[in-house]
Amino acid sequence: MDKAARSDESASEPDQDWYGDEEVTAEALEAFVPPPRKPRCCQQIDLLTRYVACDAQKVETVHATPHYYHLSCVGEDDFPDGAEYMCVNCKAEVEAGPSRTQLASLYGADSGVSGVRVTDERIDTSGRIEHLVVDPAEVESGSWVAHEDMERSLLTRYVLSGVVPLNQDSSNDDEDDESSSKSPDPEGDDGMNQYWSYLQRGYWSLASKIWPVVSELHSQAKGMKTVGTFRAYLTELLCLVPAKALRGVMGAGLRRMRMTDPAFRRVLDRMKKNCWGHPGLYVLELCDAVGVGPNAGQWRQIIREVRAYMDITDPNPATALFVDRLFDNSLPDPDEIAEIKAGKRRKYLTLGVRDRTRQDMDTLLQELEHLISQLQDHEAVPFLLTDVGYTSHSETRIDEQQRKHRSSNKIMSLIEAVAIMLFGHSRSRIFGDVILLCAEPEHAALGEIVLSVITESYIETGRGFNAEKAGIQQRSMEHYSEGSGKWGLWKEDAMVDGPMLANLDLETDKVDAQNQELAELRQQVAELESQASREELAELQEIGELRDENDSLFRELFPHQP
Repeated sequence: MDKAARSDESASEPDQDWYGDEEVTAEALEAFVPPPRKPRCCQQIDLLTRYVACDAQKVETVHATPHYYHLSCVGEDDFPDGAEYMCVNCKAEVEAGPSRTQLASLYGADSGVSGVRVTDERIDTSGRIEHLVVDPAEVESGSWVAHEDMERSLLTRYVLSGVVPLNQDSSNDDEDDESSSKSPDPEGDDGMNQYWSYLQRGYWSLASKIWPVVSELHSQAKGMKTVGTFRAYLTELLCLVPAKALRGVMGAGLRRMRMTDPAFRRVLDRMKKNCWGHPGLYVLELCDAVGVGPNAGQWRQIIREVRAYMDITDPNPATALFVDRLFDNSLPDPDEIAEIKAGKRRKYLTLGVRDRTRQDMDTLLQELEHLISQLQDHEAVPFLLTDVGYTSHSETRIDEQQRKHRSSNKIMSLIEAVAIMLFGHSRSRIFGDVILLCAEPEHAALGEIVLSVITESYIETGRGFNAEKAGIQQRSMEHYSEGSGKWGLWKEDAMVDGPMLANLDLETDKVDAQNQELAELRQQVAELESQASREELAELQEIGELRDENDSLFRELFPHQP
């Protein structure tokens, strides 16, 4: 069956969803025809009204090369006529490329397409992202496939089948560069988090460290009066979080650990599903599909473009014109464009006297610049920018941000939009997961504060998007009072089906090990003190004997002296 026939047959069939757990066969992959994409202009918004249509039968065999600073012809919505369009600026850059079903022809049905793994990525000479696709039977060899030739949903499916951390090498050579940046170990990287070492010792140690900070942020913590009471409460709270999730959000990233551990991924999926009508806390991260964030050079580009966006004095604000229209599905309004050029309109800024967003963004950018000031452009940044939030309907809340780019956090939305403008949808997006299901009403507010502190998600740290005090805006908690009758069931579920018991066992083992180590140290101290006492007593006895000998000798020499 040729590609044109497959395209005609697929037109009458519903869209295929490749995000499920079913196995992707070579036949299914070969038959898959991705839908046409809606264009975005790469240079000037005014030219969006001029398009050039492509032959619908050639959609599979052409792709647009994205700019390094501005994407060309990217989008996910269909046009009514089913054809793929591109703006006139990008038409000259369209070139013939491999088919989107290249993976099937590379490996065929015998090798098992579902076992293919994406093990590396790079940027070629034209600024295009390429992925190294390796067959399970191969060890060191593979084929470089352009990202445009692998539909994003298919790429995600391959990554889910098993992936090793990607290399953030931005060089154009196939050979490994000694100066290229490698992804940190998901299990052992501290992500420059100041609380990481305390977490390794145990929740009691972490509680002692963050008690002064948390007690200043929340009246409930102040009411606990002593750090001992807070330790007990914090242990119960953090035991509701999977241990691996806690290491992820404080270390190399939650998304990366999710993509490298299928069992852990199932745990997070179950928690996200259960957080429907059940209060919970989630963490959002800015990274690519496998958890790799922008490197130092890419962050410097993002910072530069964000500042250009906030400059309302620029008479030709190309960045603002592009970013504000990035997720709109309609043609631009001339009046809207005129307001943007005049500096009277910014989608992600509150213009006027109370321009809090601009001040908060300046704070974040300055701190972030300081953190990456010692890194070369090609080096990986050892942390991801995060945000912690509360929700009682996680799928709606997280998907609104992740897939529809709708969020009340304008700082996070602006940085994500600029990152997409620079590097594309596949390089930097907001990904999130629920990591805590509340077992008591108090867990919502205090839990959001604690997680915000230990993940350092406040803008003042340069590592997060949170500019507001955590634990305040939780209006839906009013519908989940203690008299609702659900909290008893939720606490029972947390004890039986959740991670609490397993985490308590781990914490108990840590405490027992610390107590044993402390007992051994005390025994050593006691032995040293006892030895010192014996040595001191022997020394005193020796001094006494010397004095007696001295007195005897004196009387022998001077018998008439008293």
